[in-house]
Amino acid sequence: MHSQTLTFYLTRNGNITGLQNDFNTILSQLGTIDNIRLAKSDSNSVVISYSQTLLTAQLGFNQQKTPRALTRTTPIILTCDPRDNVTINLLRNIVGGIGYRIYNPLIGSFLVNDPYLLDLSTVSIEPKVSSLFDRFSLLPLFQLRDSHVFFAKYPHSEPIHLVNNHLLEHLLTLPDISVSKTEFSVKIADSISLFVAMYDRGLISTNFYKNCLDATKVINRSGFNSQKVGADLLITPLFFELDKLNQSFIQREFEKAPPISRVKKTDSFELVAREILKNTLDTTNFLAIKIPSQIEFHHTKKTKLTPQLSLSIFLETII
Repeated sequence: MHSQTLTFYLTRNGNITGLQNDFNTILSQLGTIDNIRLAKSDSNSVVISYSQTLLTAQLGFNQQKTPRALTRTTPIILTCDPRDNVTINLLRNIVGGIGYRIYNPLIGSFLVNDPYLLDLSTVSIEPKVSSLFDRFSLLPLFQLRDSHVFFAKYPHSEPIHLVNNHLLEHLLTLPDISVSKTEFSVKIADSISLFVAMYDRGLISTNFYKNCLDATKVINRSGFNSQKVGADLLITPLFFELDKLNQSFIQREFEKAPPISRVKKTDSFELVAREILKNTLDTTNFLAIKIPSQIEFHHTKKTKLTPQLSLSIFLETII
């Protein structure tokens, strides 16, 4: 996967009227970090180096280098060594605060918001682990820091798979055991665009067996039982549509959507979501639903106190 140099694009939505100011802000924050040196290359670029390594990187902006996959405005560009995981992670921690995302054209993906999920373009994995991926013909793309949780794909294939970290660790000590592909990994997203969008919304579980056995795609943080809520509730539905190009979800509003829905104690969150979708968009298909931990309460002089919570419904395409 590695080449002699890697290029990353720092982009954001909308018109950038202060690109130079944004660039200066990034440099200013980089300059506060110990053991880092910034040397001006020309009016639009800076060379980044470190006191403890010979690796260098270049940060600048040039409209002509914008990849066709990006429709966003002129990006700031990072060029670095494939072994330089330091610079990309420093920038990752800085640019989110000023509305930028980092795009890696090598794998056609934005970096996810979670700093603990590493893009393996600049990270070398241990040889024993690498040989296991070769055995199953998988290309590792992302790794949860300090763990054996990997996301990977098959060559010339779009779906993203979660690797069985428990089995991987077992095979590191007993590599000759016969294991099938379905035991080693499970598909969790149809494409890298969907994977990034869902991971950023907390819709991807890193538990291998939950992904194998739980087909409902219900992310429930509320404490109520997903299959039978156990209390009378009020639900505020929120709708989100996948923006494939930007690998994110955008919130949508619909006139036919109920502002509040009542949920009986015997109902499931999935049933409620499908009923809302049927009445609002004449479909029952969704990518995932998410119920957060935040709970409010509704009451009047004539009604008892009723828990009220939001239910986010994530959809691939809204017709």
